[in-house]
Amino acid sequence: EHTIRTPNTGLDLHYRTWGKESAPPLVLIHGLASTSLIWDFVAPILAESYFVVAYDQRGHALSAKPADGYDLPTMLADLVGFIDALQFKKPVVVGHSWGANLALAYAAANPERCSALVLVDGGILDFQDMPGTTWEKVKRELTPPDLSRFTLTDMVNRMREGVLSSLSPQFIEQYARSIMDVQPDGTIRARLTLDRHLDILRIIYDMRSVDLLAQVKCPVLAVQAID
Repeated sequence: EHTIRTPNTGLDLHYRTWGKESAPPLVLIHGLASTSLIWDFVAPILAESYFVVAYDQRGHALSAKPADGYDLPTMLADLVGFIDALQFKKPVVVGHSWGANLALAYAAANPERCSALVLVDGGILDFQDMPGTTWEKVKRELTPPDLSRFTLTDMVNRMREGVLSSLSPQFIEQYARSIMDVQPDGTIRARLTLDRHLDILRIIYDMRSVDLLAQVKCPVLAVQAID
């Protein structure tokens, strides 16, 4: 568990590492309203060949949560500053979901500073290419539910019935704690507030992946899950 301050945006970012520092660097970027914990199962495998680093983005988990800066230029600057602070020259950059969009933006803007790019469930399909899709529709369908009446136990039970059902109860509780703050009355609040969540969702809606992919010079692996 580590914290580092970005030299450009001055943000304190929480991050975790696996492997030997002498190995080639690999940066893992989580998705919207998630945390670096999502990489816990794959990071040790990657660490057999790389020095693996996973950070919590601005407003998420244990990283700083300023009131503003939830726009693409600033969050991209956070990533660049994070990589600079760790003195990585040309890392492999891997992103999941919204993290894949951010990884793509990094590789496009810094083509000489990315040795390879991996896009997991993101970064290749744009909302605006889907017939009948508008910002109002995306906002309506993807605004997170109000969980303010839930307790942490409620949240854990809900997660155990969903896509995380195959994981251990201990990990699910740890993950729930990483994305939620427990209030004095036992109810929970998302660490990434709703307005910041929607700001990032709007970034994703506005992005044009094809244009960015054309600027990438390193090898790209896109991994898309199928229901």
